[in-house]
Amino acid sequence: MLKRIPSLIVFAVICILGAWSVWKLWPSEPEEQGAELPIAAAPDAELRMLSLPADKANAIGLALQPVERRELQQIVSAPGRLDYDDRRHVEIKTATDGVLADVRVKPGDRIDAGAVVAIVSSPEIGAARADVLEHEANLQVAVELRDWKQATCEGLERLAQAVRAEKSLESIRREFEGVQLGSAREEILSAFAKFTLARSVAASLQSAGQSGSVPQRTVQEQVSARDTAAAALDSILEQSLFDARQECRQAKNTAADAQRRLAISHQHLRTLLGFVGEMSAMGDGIDPQSNLSLVEVRAPFAGTIERRVYSATERVQQGDTLFVLADTSSLWITADLRESAWGAAQLQPGDALEAVFPALPGERFPAKVYFVGREVDQDTNALPLVAVIDNADDRLRPGMYAQITLPVGVRLTALAVPDSAVCEHQGTTFVFCPTGDNSFRRVDIQTGLRQGDWTEVRDGLAEGASIVTTGCFQLKSELLLEREEE
Repeated sequence: MLKRIPSLIVFAVICILGAWSVWKLWPSEPEEQGAELPIAAAPDAELRMLSLPADKANAIGLALQPVERRELQQIVSAPGRLDYDDRRHVEIKTATDGVLADVRVKPGDRIDAGAVVAIVSSPEIGAARADVLEHEANLQVAVELRDWKQATCEGLERLAQAVRAEKSLESIRREFEGVQLGSAREEILSAFAKFTLARSVAASLQSAGQSGSVPQRTVQEQVSARDTAAAALDSILEQSLFDARQECRQAKNTAADAQRRLAISHQHLRTLLGFVGEMSAMGDGIDPQSNLSLVEVRAPFAGTIERRVYSATERVQQGDTLFVLADTSSLWITADLRESAWGAAQLQPGDALEAVFPALPGERFPAKVYFVGREVDQDTNALPLVAVIDNADDRLRPGMYAQITLPVGVRLTALAVPDSAVCEHQGTTFVFCPTGDNSFRRVDIQTGLRQGDWTEVRDGLAEGASIVTTGCFQLKSELLLEREEE
């Protein structure tokens, strides 16, 4: 046992020396380690800073803008296609059978409203126009007769008043010398002359009878003759007035019937002519004596001839399409709203949206909602939307593919920056803020909604902070080059 004690002592000494050596070689204490952390983080912080020479900064053409609050709204996109505006897209058809006598336009021609596009020869139209001319002539005769009867009736009523007022025959003849009285003039004036004579003779005999120079029988006979003449005059006046009034009413009825028949013939002609029926019965440039069968086919509105179906001398049937006319100054965008864009179903007519076309890259076209359908298509499970887009410059064509952006949700006011100020690298979004002359600092941000050319900033920037809006890509490239060099 005693022999083993020295060995144990030696072992213990070795352990103590080993522990002391380990303690001496151990790293510095935690306080010192914490002091070294800023030194390790310093390189990353330095890589967020960028300084440019003045000439390079001027060459880039940097532009600054403060962060501001804007109204933003969530948007969704949907595919669509351009189509004709149904309100300004028609097929010009022939309203009757006939032969194309002349075709005056071709596809691509721009025409004004009312322009003659073709001339059709139609016997049915000729017969309808002949009826119109006949009824116009009948109406003219009926109106002349009505006016004559009306004037005659009025003249006879005035004459009757003058006769009953017992004016002198000479004064009545002078007063009614130029007045229309018809065949009753002489009959009435003759009866009035007889009555005037009988009245004068009776008055003379009555005076003589009172003196006894004339027998009373003679006086009574003359008084009876006066009364008979007065009764005859009254009878003639009453009958003449009755006949005149009846003839006047009959003439008015005849004129009204002629007017109705003319209106019916015009209506029949308009039905045959269609849009041309709104013009005159003959049409511009049509000779009523030799070209009653020719029909001028006119454009209902200004537009472009999209298609021509027939050529001159071809026979056409009622309802055949001659041309397709469209006004392409405005077009429709038809789109299908699927479940991802269902919020756009709440859009109202007149709401604004935007469209982009692959055929015209880099351009945005404003449009307005025309209507949103009420029924979901069972085959596509989509809701139709139609928007109106201006095409006054004629750059767009029906059938072009479009991608439309639709605002949905509630508008909100938030911090926003232009899209040109936002950079991305390895999944991180950031902007550049100036820190001095030609010095910039990268600032990471958290983005939100995007609308048009603006992006919402949810974190990382404060309102009014100055950011670079032009030249960000060049700054990003310079920053990455410096990082690679280090």
